Amino acid sequence: MAVLTQNLDSKLAAKFGTIQTYTVNATEVEIFRGATVVLRLTDGLAYPAVDDIEDTHKQVVVGIARENKKVGSIRVEEVKRIKRDCPGCDQTYVGRIACVKDDQTVQLYGLSTCKVVVGRISEIAVEGVSVFVDLTCRLSRLVVGPYD
Repeated sequence: MAVLTQNLDSKLAAKFGTIQTYTVNATEVEIFRGATVVLRLTDGLAYPAVDDIEDTHKQVVVGIARENKKVGSIRVEEVKRIKRDCPGCDQTYVGRIACVKDDQTVQLYGLSTCKVVVGRISEIAVEGVSVFVDLTCRLSRLVVGPYD
């Protein structure tokens, strides 16, 4: 590619905003509005997040479902912070890395065998019950492998 020598066409090939669309795997379970959504690098499709201890699916968190879908495309919002269930959480969890437990629950990295990072815990929402997780403070994947 060469440097620009004139203005680009007004129809830039870019997506702006925080809503992206992804294709849902129709043979899997339904993705509910508000669920943590992942892309599986093994097939490139969207799924509700699950704890994948063996890292079989090579999941990457992409955001929160903005609608309920089982077939077709789903709108996913790339949020900054999200409230998630986190049983047993206390003030010592703040600043630590949260991983997927399921599509609405997180667990601490290092205290579990989780492989899919959601983000960094920024505050306790309800002591022992839920936390806010900052999705912008995360690595995409902690495991180095053929899809990284």
